[in-house]
Amino acid sequence: MNQNHIKINKCIQLDQIECIVSEFGELANIDGINKFHDISPGRYRSKNSLSFRYELGSFPYHSDTAYWQDPAKYLVLYCKNPGSGNRTTKFISLEDILNSQIKESILFENYFLIRKNFSSFYSRAITKLNNSFIMRYDIECMTPMNRNAEDFALFMSEIEKSIKPYEHKWEPGDLLIIDNKKTIHARSFSHLEDTDRILRRGLII
Repeated sequence: MNQNHIKINKCIQLDQIECIVSEFGELANIDGINKFHDISPGRYRSKNSLSFRYELGSFPYHSDTAYWQDPAKYLVLYCKNPGSGNRTTKFISLEDILNSQIKESILFENYFLIRKNFSSFYSRAITKLNNSFIMRYDIECMTPMNRNAEDFALFMSEIEKSIKPYEHKWEPGDLLIIDNKKTIHARSFSHLEDTDRILRRGLII
């Protein structure tokens, strides 16, 4: 895992977050008003969210805002309470995917339909921009449109069999600034109903 794509800050206070993340870009107004909202297992804001679909379960690997034409540059996560279930957040870097044994045709010749209400569009999961590769992936909003895309989705569903993720064990006051175009992330499983787990989430565009 290339941890250059994750900046980890410890023992941060809530009122320090905006100042720290401002050097990375502009925070998006997630719902048109607020720059941050709190996320917890089993609680959801939208029926299109992973929290609604997976409730208290684990989350599959994904990048945030994959349904945007230009996904968010960075994901901001702040730990208000790690929760009684001690869930981790797992990360895999794009470099690890590119260096895996998967065929190049599956990596670069996959085509997905990105579903977004009335403005759906097509995209590959991995594209090249300014001599650098970037990635978008979220199987909940991306429908495979060719065999390579189907194979890529299968690879993503079993990715931990070939790539060991970095797992972040949360502590109160942890602030992570994550390169959303160079990493994918997932939420681990808990045997407890840990609705007391509270992460504050923001997006940098």
